[in-house]
Amino acid sequence: MPIKKAEDPADVVVINARCFKVTEFYIDDMIENLLKEASKNRITLSAQDRDLLLEAKETQSSYIKANVKESAMRTATIVICDVIEKLNSFAEEGEKASILVFLPGLAEIFQFIEYMSEFYDKLWLKQNLELIPLHSSLNEEEQDRAFKKVDRMEGRRKVIVSTNLAESSITIPDVKYVIDFMLTKEVHYDPASRSESLQLTWCSRANATQRAGRAGRVSDGFTFRMVTKQFYKNSMPAYPMPEMQRCPLEKLIL
Repeated sequence: MPIKKAEDPADVVVINARCFKVTEFYIDDMIENLLKEASKNRITLSAQDRDLLLEAKETQSSYIKANVKESAMRTATIVICDVIEKLNSFAEEGEKASILVFLPGLAEIFQFIEYMSEFYDKLWLKQNLELIPLHSSLNEEEQDRAFKKVDRMEGRRKVIVSTNLAESSITIPDVKYVIDFMLTKEVHYDPASRSESLQLTWCSRANATQRAGRAGRVSDGFTFRMVTKQFYKNSMPAYPMPEMQRCPLEKLIL
């Protein structure tokens, strides 16, 4: 709309839309719940599993350095395979909702998919889950698998393992669960060496909120964050660093 006077207030457009509830879980909550389920013999944890879960809970101080820890990967696989798929802990009825896993890069995506096959029978995985990598470097046919309709999955659940490509660039409506490792890769410029490098960093809380929203597009959903609640609130940045503060200005301008 044209501005008649400089002091006229800006027009505000309000869009009425329903926001579905997304319940948040943090890794310390998950581990306590998993150990309780194991004590009731509802899930089976080996001695190695228990060690990894306790490591994930006790070594949160080491999370200051951003990395994909095995203890977090094991926690995520138990949530996917045992809690969501085997126990149906969230009382799904009818078609199985999809799971979206956020990891920082292509290498980590395939590492996670391979890691799942180390702990679960490959035939069981093939019959119950369809593990789908999603990355911008994959061909169109591979990417289209993520958008396959649930009613064509023949009883299997989609587990889409993606980078932040699925954070805002695309929308997969049948996602109900988000597993977030809270990591991203950003280009940073080193003025001393005059070179750029792709660095693994923690995502911001704003990014995490956007990712969690992927689970609440068409119904209530759940997000599982692979950090403690205390670390999330006290150590993670509120917003990502602006690109012009970490990249050469000539590249942004040109």
